[in-house]
Formats: sequence, structure tokens, C-alpha cells
Amino acid sequence: MIRRTFYFQFQPVRDLLSAARVGEWMSTGENPAFDIEVTDGAGRVPTGWVYVESRIIRRGAHLVARIEVDTGSGFEEAVCLDLPAARSGNIKHIVEIPSTARRLRLVPLRGEGSVRLDFFRMTKISRAERYIRMLEWVIGDISKFKNTDQARKYDLTWRRLLGGLRSAYEDCANLRFHSTPIEYASYIEKFDTLRETDVESIRQHTKMFGSQPLFSVLVEICNPTVEHLHDAIQSVLDQIYENWQLCIVVSGGVDERLHLHLDSLTRRDRRVKVVFRTGKGPASAASNDALALADGEFVVKLGQHDRLARTALYFAALKINESDRFSVIYSDGDTIDRAGERRDPHFKSGWNPDLFLSVDMLSDMAIYRASLLRDVGGSREAFDAAQDYDIALRCIKKLHASQIAHIARVLYHRRSSSVGTAAHPYSMDDIQASQEMALADFFVEQPGVVISRGNLLGSCRVRYPVPSPMPKVSVIIPTRDGGPLLKKCVDSVLQGTDYDNLEVVIVDNQSAKEETVNYLKSLTVRSHIKVLKYDFPFNYSAINNFAVKHASGDVVCFLNDDVEAIEPDWLKEMVSHSLRPDIGIVGAKLLYGDNFIQHAGVVMGIGGFASHVHRLYPAAHPGYAGRAVLTQNFSAVTGACMVMRRALFDDIGGFDEENLPVAFNDVDLCFRVREAGYRVLWTPYAVLHHYESYSRGDDQMSAEKRARFNREKNFMLARWKTHSVNDPYYNPNLTLDREDFTLANLPTMHEPWRE
Repeated sequence: MIRRTFYFQFQPVRDLLSAARVGEWMSTGENPAFDIEVTDGAGRVPTGWVYVESRIIRRGAHLVARIEVDTGSGFEEAVCLDLPAARSGNIKHIVEIPSTARRLRLVPLRGEGSVRLDFFRMTKISRAERYIRMLEWVIGDISKFKNTDQARKYDLTWRRLLGGLRSAYEDCANLRFHSTPIEYASYIEKFDTLRETDVESIRQHTKMFGSQPLFSVLVEICNPTVEHLHDAIQSVLDQIYENWQLCIVVSGGVDERLHLHLDSLTRRDRRVKVVFRTGKGPASAASNDALALADGEFVVKLGQHDRLARTALYFAALKINESDRFSVIYSDGDTIDRAGERRDPHFKSGWNPDLFLSVDMLSDMAIYRASLLRDVGGSREAFDAAQDYDIALRCIKKLHASQIAHIARVLYHRRSSSVGTAAHPYSMDDIQASQEMALADFFVEQPGVVISRGNLLGSCRVRYPVPSPMPKVSVIIPTRDGGPLLKKCVDSVLQGTDYDNLEVVIVDNQSAKEETVNYLKSLTVRSHIKVLKYDFPFNYSAINNFAVKHASGDVVCFLNDDVEAIEPDWLKEMVSHSLRPDIGIVGAKLLYGDNFIQHAGVVMGIGGFASHVHRLYPAAHPGYAGRAVLTQNFSAVTGACMVMRRALFDDIGGFDEENLPVAFNDVDLCFRVREAGYRVLWTPYAVLHHYESYSRGDDQMSAEKRARFNREKNFMLARWKTHSVNDPYYNPNLTLDREDFTLANLPTMHEPWRE
């Protein structure tokens, strides 16, 4: 067989606009696509086995590239071939194009973003060459990843190779280049569908519980859609865990048939209670009447059109049996659309206090100890439009974090708002105003706290006060031949930052370029600037520890010399959080120079270690469930822009100079701060540019640097077990292969009834 290489030109056909740079396009919609046209020969597309080579640099939310193949029925029913890509954008992949292929189309990503195509070619290969290439790659990967978590996840074993070369090759590609995201429908089928054997096993497991708590499910009914109400009630009747009661309060008139149906329920099942109220009345009154009916130790509120998963109360009882301390338990949820299909899952973080102060992350579903609800006084009429958030805030205020538990499973299905789910509907403006009022009440004992609308519809922003006079901040900037970037950084701090009491401490680590040396000399005569000499080999931890010793501020801000402040209140925002007694470290939202996200918090376990979430998303993108634009807690933030109290930095011993001289020292510092009992906070309201190259990869490391990097990584893995511990601010149902919060192909969730 004669090997032939095909070259192509690309014509944007959907959601793509040409950018300023040649060969670069901006995606303006959800489905950007190029038509692929062969540039030589008869123009026929290649068919059969081909070796695809390309380099596609992309920034966006969903970086999954694929080729669509029109086999005669148009691109609406096209065959799709995934193209796994390395972080650098390189693609080297073998695919089989159907013999009936007529046209090809490239989908470089999903959603808004940018695309640069450096080159793209296909080379036809024989079956024998295909077999040899695949075999070489699979054998190499099995040897490389042998006995690792990745190998176990993808079942990369010699036995697997004997079972099928092609499937083993595809899994190797997923492992090397990040696996293709699983669709939610497939997730439900694989991981969230009960078999009859499961139901019986769960019933048997329930009998082994030391405690059998009674749950009171509260449903308020007002002008319901009867079909959906029946669905909601049936979801309670179908609970596998049977120690529950259903407390229904009906406001206003109801259809006679519905009235008779509800009456019949109370006769058929003694666990059902129904009260008919005269008149509609405020939502809070109906809620309190439902609570008055409850005999259970725990209560859960169910919307009149929503559904509980069959295992909802089983998992709640299981959690209560783990600890009798829990007073609030919440789960993940999703939405039921008009067609009755489940979509839009919300896999929530573990307890995340600052995220909860940004948006209600407890409801759907929230289970409360009944005595706690009564202790806080139940629902209040003044907060009817956001009564769930109001009551959650008042409950949380009385609890310690150890009394709040999260169940990482979809146990609540909310009916889409398009069909009308609420017994007492309110406008978004009413809900927003009520949420802000509830938060203001939460902070009533903390003068100076200001509540306003957040970055996301239905969210809030909490502004904490900075005392007057402002505490002194030492902005520490290590540099070596920083040049123009250093000058841009310093100017942005001195001229573009609205903070009255700061000093800049620049640590010169053996700069040799005349431009930098002269610039540093010019700074020594300026007030509020210190230039320190650190004439030793580069050690990021030691340099910053050295600088702190010479700093005079009560607060320290660690800042890379390639970071530029672009909003004047960035430092005031970060300092305001750092002064809170329960906050240890504050991180910022960092953007690349082209305004795509570089840092929006760090999650443990991604990539086998830790990574920046929402990396390469557009700056204004809300991210997963709004988490790219909401103040929240994370396990770690980057040291490229990090603020903390000087006293706390000293108390925990600063950066680890001995074990982490270059990499991971910021993550380690965050972990030690959390170990000491403080939270790490990330704020989207402090925005800076970070001119780090997003396309630089490990392949540019020297052998010496790679060895040092591996030593430091191994230290972190041994010290913090980041590869095997579930991040409390993430969710085990979400991927550890990418930074985009997509679903995991193999969730790290257990099925206790099988154990």
C-alpha cells in the first residue's frame, strides 16, 4: 500500500469568527465547526485507517475535539470520531473513517472560546501498520502506567490487551490525553440505576442500622399540576427506607378529585397526614403548619412537583448512623425537563461555608433535625420569597461544620421551572431581595458587612470591612531578570491599586540583565519600596521566607513578577477576607493575557495530583454551577497571588524550603493552614492578569528539572495523599482527568449495600 498524506483547508461554517491573528478563530456559540476540504488531488476525503496529526491550541470551557463524518445523511446524523489532545494541543491519533464518507467537519471544542490551527493532516495507513502502531502504544502505556491508579481505572493490563487491541488503544489514548466526558444519560444508566437485586440488598442493609430515624417529608400544595403532584407523592411512597411519614399541607381550594385522592392516601397509609388550610396565606404559614405535623426526628421539604430518588431516605439514614452529630444533611440534585428526562445534574461541594454565603447550596435536598428547625422559630413571613435560604442560614449559624454532612449522590429531582414548580411562585427580583435581606440578618451582629447582588443570577456578594486605619500590607515580589513584566507588575501595584497602606518588597535573585538591574536601582530611592538581594540559587520558598523577615506589614501578599493588577480594589477585597479570623489564605482570579482563566482555585486529585479548575475558560464564563464567579472555599490557591496574615504565616513556619524549593510550596502552605483549622478562600472579585504561558509543557523541562520536580511531587503525594483523598470542596462524581467539572467516567463512590 502506498502511504498518502492528505492536507486540508478549513472553512468556518458555524459559530466562528476570524480573530486578529492569522489562523485563529473565536468561538461565539455552543457548536463551532469547520468544514474540512482536501487541498490536493481529486478532493475526495480519505477513508479507511488514517493517522491524524495536528496541533490545535484552544481556550474554552469544553475542550473535546472531534471529526464529524457525513456518510450521506448529512451532518445531523454524522459519525463522530473523538480526537484526544495533549495539553500542548498536539494530536496523534489513529481513526477509521467509513468507506461511505462524503464530507468531513472538525468540531474543535464546545461553547465559547478561541481556536488556533497550526497544522492538520491525515496519512492513510495499512491495517498492518495500524496494528503495529496501536500495539506499540498500548504496550508502552501498560509498561508506563503499570500498577498505578490510572491503570486500574482503565483496566490497562496484559489480559486486557488480549481481549481487544482497539478498545485497549482507545483507553490508552483517553489516559494519555484526558478521557472523553461521559454524558449524563450514560452516567444514570451505569451508576444511578437500581436493579431489583440492589433494592432487596438495600432493604437488608437497612435492617442492620443501629438507628432507624423517622423522617417527616413536608409537602406544601397550592394550585398544583395534578400529574406532577402524583409523581412527587409516589416518590415518597416508593422509598426503600420505610420509616417515614408524609406531611401534606394544602393551601387554597383544590380539585375535588385531588381532595378525595389525598383523603384516600391517609386511609391507605397511616404514615400520611393531610391538612387543608382555608385560603392561600403566606408560604411561611404553610411551612410552619407542615412542620407542626411532623413527628420525625428529621424533616425534609419536598416541592409539590419534585421527586425524591428511591434511595434518598436510605442514604440519609445511613449518614445519620455514621454520626449522631449531624443536624443538617444535603445531597446532590438534578432537573426533570418537560419531556420527563433528567438533566443538568448539580454535583455539589462538601460543606463550603463561603460558597453557601454566595448561593443556596443546601436546598434540593436538605434534611434538618426537627428540633433545630423549631429552635430557630421555623419559617418567617418577611422572607417568604427565599424562605429555604433564610431558614438554612439561621440553622447554620447555630452549628459547627462537623454537624453538616453532604451525600455525594443525586437524591433530589427538581421539576424544570418552565412547568411551574413552586406552590408560592415569586419573581427573581423578589427572591434576590429576600436572599439579600436574609444574609443581612445573618450578619446583623457584624457591623460593616455589606450585602449586594453577586456575579450570577440568584447569587449574593458579601463584602467584609477593612478597618481604619488600614493594616499595612507587604507585597512581596521575587524576580530574576523580570524586565518589562516586572515593571508592569510594580506599576500596577503602586499606581493601579486602591489601598492606602502598603509597601512593595522586591527580592532580586541574581538578576544579570542590564535592563532589570537598572530598573531595580531606580526603585531603591522610592518610598514604600524595598529591594532585597538574595544571592543564592533559586529557591522560591526560601526567597519568600527571607522577604517576610524583612517585611513590616501585618498582612503579606505574595505576588509573581509576571502578574498585573487590572482592577483597583483587588487588594482591598483580598485583605478584607484575610482579616476574618476563620480564613487563613486568600487567592485571586487570575487570567492569561488573552482573558482566559489561568487560576480559579485548586482541586486535589486532578491529573493524579492537583490542578487549577476552570483553566482556559473565558473570563466571564460562570463555570460549573457558577463556581467560576462565586466566592468560595478551596483546598488550595496559587501562590502567584496569595494574601494572608503575617502572624499566621509565622505560626505555621512559612514555606517549606527544604522539601519544596520550587514547586507545590503554595499548595503545601494551604494544606498546612487548613490543617491548623483555617479555611482557604478564593474570590472572583480580585481579578489580575498572569502572563504565564498556557502552552508550556513538561517536555520543555531539562532532565535535572524533571528529577527535582518528581522529588517534590513525590514528597507531596507522601505527605498529603492528594492522589487518593477525595477533595472536600469537589465531588467524587466529577472527573479527575480534566479541570472542567465534567462527569467522571468512573466515579469514586461506594455502594454500601454491596460491602
